[in-house]
Amino acid sequence: MAARKRLAAVAVMAIVMLTGCTYSAEEPGLFPTRVPSPDAETTADQFPPQPTDPELPVAGEAVWTTGDGLDVTVRFAVHAVRRIPGATVLDWSVTPISSPVARFGDALPAHLDLGLSQSSGGDADVILLDSPSRTAYAPLSNRSRRSFNHCLCSPMWLVQQRLRIGGTQLMQVAYPELPPGTAFVDVIVANVMPFVHVPVTPVGMAPTATAPTDLARPAERARPAAKAREVRVASLPQRALTIQIDTIQSSPGLTSVAWTLRAVTDLVRPLDLSIGPLVSRPVPDSVVLVQSMPTDGLVLKLPAGTLTNAWLATRTYGLPSYECLCSDLGIWARALSRAGGSLQVTSLYPGLPAGTTSVDVGLPGNDTVRAVPVVVAPDSAARLGPTTPRTTNTWYYSLNDPPMGWATADWPTDVPDSTQLAEYRTGIHRVVKLPGW
Repeated sequence: MAARKRLAAVAVMAIVMLTGCTYSAEEPGLFPTRVPSPDAETTADQFPPQPTDPELPVAGEAVWTTGDGLDVTVRFAVHAVRRIPGATVLDWSVTPISSPVARFGDALPAHLDLGLSQSSGGDADVILLDSPSRTAYAPLSNRSRRSFNHCLCSPMWLVQQRLRIGGTQLMQVAYPELPPGTAFVDVIVANVMPFVHVPVTPVGMAPTATAPTDLARPAERARPAAKAREVRVASLPQRALTIQIDTIQSSPGLTSVAWTLRAVTDLVRPLDLSIGPLVSRPVPDSVVLVQSMPTDGLVLKLPAGTLTNAWLATRTYGLPSYECLCSDLGIWARALSRAGGSLQVTSLYPGLPAGTTSVDVGLPGNDTVRAVPVVVAPDSAARLGPTTPRTTNTWYYSLNDPPMGWATADWPTDVPDSTQLAEYRTGIHRVVKLPGW
């Protein structure tokens, strides 16, 4: 646990400084600002959000509710993975669709937190995963520490400040150039289920839509795969959470578990290390972890053995380290500080044997949820139409004027100017099993 505690302490100090198979078809602020009243009058210069461009292609969608205490429900969507000269870009979006204290068109508080700041630094906790080769591609990050090693992307801290209920912000993240033979990737957005089998389009091409698109429509809630179970801190029995398995999805080379944490009692603060045993597994002292509190506590029990969480082999301060392919509880998880607060998290595992229809899930504290059904992950490629030639302009990242996102009517959006790529560092990582597990 020593290594975990060392990096957890680093994470807390950083926060203090800052606050200073087959497929089925189918920088946040801490100081509250006034939330718009549902009864507030619309000002003369406030226009309603524009509807989604019906021709915007959508490879996949995921609905998630923020864990910052605001309980804003948003829809993340992936639109394309496009090759550009020397790099790859992901086109994706976020649409706030409901809030307990805001109505259609209302701006959201500046301290809204979408839980997408990278544990290892950067502005977007989103990776591209080539599951067959077990290779992950991280966002391009600037080589200069003076510019905070920002990613070549639409920064989340900036996009979050511009969101309104019912309005969609298109965003973009640049990645290393993919191998020529890579035709599909999985897109891993922190805290939601992966978007699997997304086509990689050639330079100068973009996918098309197969049906009219509406990203601001109400969310549809699915029934959880299993009932919630309570877990407690052994030394502090007054601290308790429930764990609910929402769904388990299987795709070639990857198994994904969505689960919900709900506070039974007040838990003081999310980064309190006493919460760690409720969501994380112990690791050897010699292993250095990137995250402060990864949600790696679940194991999948199969007749042939046990599957533990997948990890990325990376480096921290020049030392070998490991980053969990799972949610990391940070300052975005403030909802757990109060009884009744909940978080939606995800954990990723190696692929299941062909034909697996259910698994037993081991929880922290040696409890087991039996026979949780496994469903086949939706195929992103099946949702996209043919690719067509599309001409776009280019954009250049400026610290004084970073890209703030685009409207859906701007599709296909401009792409990064390739002349700036030399200023950015590539991150290519192997997917591995954590040593000692």
